[in-house]
Amino acid sequence: MIPCFVGSRTAANESAAVGSLRALATAQVSFSEEHPAKGFAISLADLGPTLGTSDIDSALANGTKSGYTFALTPGTPDRKGHITRFAISARPQVFEKTGYRSFFTDESGVIRYTSENRPATASDSALQ
Repeated sequence: MIPCFVGSRTAANESAAVGSLRALATAQVSFSEEHPAKGFAISLADLGPTLGTSDIDSALANGTKSGYTFALTPGTPDRKGHITRFAISARPQVFEKTGYRSFFTDESGVIRYTSENRPATASDSALQ
């Protein structure tokens, strides 16, 4: 049985990860609007306070926050060099300790998840 504190901490981490994915997707839209010649950002740092739009905090721009590790994968540039697609994953730093689910979002803004110890993908269930 999971101690109540551990379960509540894990639930808080998962909730924070989902909120961070929403913030990242919003930051990507802002970035693409501010940089129409580039399209979406190619790194989390591009969205953060040092290099980017400051839509996300420095912890998230560095890829770790609230027990989760975040990774941004840009799509292949189109003929004009625009990035028109992206994928962002959030994985627990320690599976079953800092989180029981991995999350995913892309340019659609739909957040998906898996309870398996692997990155979530566009094929996984949408978060309700």
